[in-house]
Amino acid sequence: MRIPKSIGGGLALVALAIPLSLAAAAPATATTPSEGYWIQASFGYDRTPSGWPGDQDLLYFEKVDTQPKGNDVLNPTDDPQAFPREACGYQTIQVDNIYVEPGSSEPEVGKAYTAPFKSTENWTVAGAAHYVVADNAAIQDLCTTVPPVTAEAPAPVVNDVCEPSDGDTQDTYTIPESESVDYSVDGEIVPAGTYPADGTEVVVTATAREGYTLEGDSTWTLEFTKDACPAARGPVAAEPTSQDVCEPSDGSVVDTVTIPESDVIEYSIDGTVVPAGDHLVAGTEAVVTAASLDGSAIEGTSTWTFSFTKVACEPTTPPTEPTTPPTEPTTPPTEPTTPPTAAGPSSGAPSVADVCEPGDGTTNDTLLIPSVEGIQFSLNGVAVEPGEHTIAGTTVVLTAEALEGYTAEGTTEWTITFTKEACGSIPPTSSTPPSASTPPSAPVASTPDSQLATTGAESVVPLGLTALALVALGGALFIARRSRTARD
Repeated sequence: MRIPKSIGGGLALVALAIPLSLAAAAPATATTPSEGYWIQASFGYDRTPSGWPGDQDLLYFEKVDTQPKGNDVLNPTDDPQAFPREACGYQTIQVDNIYVEPGSSEPEVGKAYTAPFKSTENWTVAGAAHYVVADNAAIQDLCTTVPPVTAEAPAPVVNDVCEPSDGDTQDTYTIPESESVDYSVDGEIVPAGTYPADGTEVVVTATAREGYTLEGDSTWTLEFTKDACPAARGPVAAEPTSQDVCEPSDGSVVDTVTIPESDVIEYSIDGTVVPAGDHLVAGTEAVVTAASLDGSAIEGTSTWTFSFTKVACEPTTPPTEPTTPPTEPTTPPTEPTTPPTAAGPSSGAPSVADVCEPGDGTTNDTLLIPSVEGIQFSLNGVAVEPGEHTIAGTTVVLTAEALEGYTAEGTTEWTITFTKEACGSIPPTSSTPPSASTPPSAPVASTPDSQLATTGAESVVPLGLTALALVALGGALFIARRSRTARD
């Protein structure tokens, strides 16, 4: 509604009556708003009142319900808004009662119109007043007094959070920056900024500064719940593990506790902080405790107790000590001139040599374990490598187990007895001892893609001048076949 005009200097406004010759007659009959309406409007132009016809800027207008009487038009005393400050920049201000004919253009503040308006806008003027810059107190007051600026006060900002356990409040309120408003808390003006809210309620009041008038809210009651913060959740400790195994005969410690890796938790074993990794446990019990590095409580389990049996490991192949020392032969045996021959086992077959025991306490009894693909042999439950093994006891159990990817067929376990008879003084009646029977084929590992290995008695193994017995293992063919699922 402001017109960009410069304020004229040294002039006052004087009200003059418009000549009757310039006032057109109003319509004789009343017209409904849908057909037309009345307005009172103020215009400004830089001419004397006698130069009223011509271009004028519309400064203000308001609609009225009925036709005004005579020169009953706007004036500075009755309605100062008809004379905005932009009006002070014009030489003459005219106020008119205008009837806007049906179908006429709508008036628009700030737009220039050409008086007397009838020919250009189809408006009819019925009553008018002219004000020129002269000695008019009402107009002078409007032109020299700076009107207050209407402003809205920004609302304070509330930060209502939970209360920590240490008692120091975290609740705050923020007074905003403003050029037009002063803020007061409990009656005291406070500058913009953030303040703690110790209580549950703070009242903030905004007051307009000089030259401003407030519009909208000017008082706020800020509320704070003061609810306690929930307990902080600590880290979760990964669970340690333990390994309880049999104790070796040499007294070494093999039981362990494994501490997991963590960047936020430290672990202790029986009260001593330890790093991640495996730790030996000599006793029958170990207590592991977890604690957070920042001092917060561990979420969940934080202590574990591990027990260890400390059971001794069983010997793998305990030797059988003779209860009665062997009798030394008084007369050495006569060695045969021709060494005896015996049918040896086929290539790859386990074989047994059960011979007499010499007088020095050692034994010459042996068991030859072959190397067979897909088969793991064990003596008395202990896995053994292929090759010749000295047998100290009278009885051993030989087992064959198919390795991963193979399937065992046939006999898989043999119990072998050794006589442990001392070598005697009576020489053999024959220089050629009887031959042991040829043992059955050894375990053979094969795959579905290959033929089973053939075995047979193809060689004779001399075993010395003492009596020799080759004992066949089992009686049934043992075969290890590769599983179809493990086929290469």
